[in-house]
Amino acid sequence: MCNCNSNIHRVTKFTIGEAVNLNVTDSTNIGDKENFGLVISCKKAMDIPAAPLPVTITINGVAMPVLNKNAQWVQSNNLPRRAFGKVVLTSNTSTVTAPYLILHTTPCCNR
Repeated sequence: MCNCNSNIHRVTKFTIGEAVNLNVTDSTNIGDKENFGLVISCKKAMDIPAAPLPVTITINGVAMPVLNKNAQWVQSNNLPRRAFGKVVLTSNTSTVTAPYLILHTTPCCNR
C-alpha cells in the first residue's frame, strides 16, 4: 500500500529549448525508486512547439529524461496530463542510464 498524496507533483512551470523541461512541486527531496505522480493541469499551453520535443523534468536540481513504460523518451505531443511512475537515480542496467523518470500506465492507488 502506498500513500499517493505524498507522491503527487504538479507542474508549476515549463521551459522550451532543445527539450520541454518541466518544473514540479516539492522537487528537491525525491529519493531513488520513489513513486511519482505527475499532474499537468494546463497541457494546452504545452502545445507551443510545432515539432515534438523530448521532455525532461527537473528533480533534485537535475534535468532528467521522462521515459514511457518501454523506456523510450516521451515527446511533448505524447505527454499525458496525469501519469504515475518512479524516479530512478541509480542505474542497474546498461540499456538506460540513470537518472530518469519512468512513467507507468497504472497508478499505485485508485483515484
